[in-house]
Amino acid sequence: MGYTELLDNLLANTLALSRTARLGDTSADGRSGKPGSALSSENLKERVRLGAAAATGVLLAAKEHDLAYEDIAALLYPILTDGIAVQGMYRSVATGKAHYGLPPERIQDAMSRFFAELELRLSRRDEPVVVAAWIEYQIDTVIHPYQDACGRLGRALAASVLWNADHALPVYGSREEYYSAMNKDWASFLAYYRTCFRGGT
Repeated sequence: MGYTELLDNLLANTLALSRTARLGDTSADGRSGKPGSALSSENLKERVRLGAAAATGVLLAAKEHDLAYEDIAALLYPILTDGIAVQGMYRSVATGKAHYGLPPERIQDAMSRFFAELELRLSRRDEPVVVAAWIEYQIDTVIHPYQDACGRLGRALAASVLWNADHALPVYGSREEYYSAMNKDWASFLAYYRTCFRGGT
């Protein structure tokens, strides 16, 4: 799999699933009026597209230089949110939804544990699809560390894991289908995630 396939996948999935790209909403709680909301919908979509393209370059470089995933995330997040949201800060307010996102005071420790657990799973050579699904679930639902771009960051990190394992990348269904599975529980999301690969996993 080369640059073009990775870029096409990131762009297609971002435009299909990202609330920012589809609705011009950059808030953690689904309400607009947060950083980035002053941009027009088309400008937001263009910034999201540019972010996906730049993220693909980061993933290529990360594979070549064997970067740790904590370092990859640190490079990706500013790119994915450039001109859209406040950068360099973990979320400082509650998400406003009971089913996802840790309280802000727990995010720093949770992210440290997340990256340690991710490196452990990779060192054990756990099934790449399970690791990728786990990344997306942890970043977008369990921890939700940022106000914006949690889904984009989780999917980019997951794509990197799959790509590094020479595994096909997922092709998601609709946003409603994706988040319906994610908002149930981990087992439901993993079962859904397995259906996102041609021929299943």
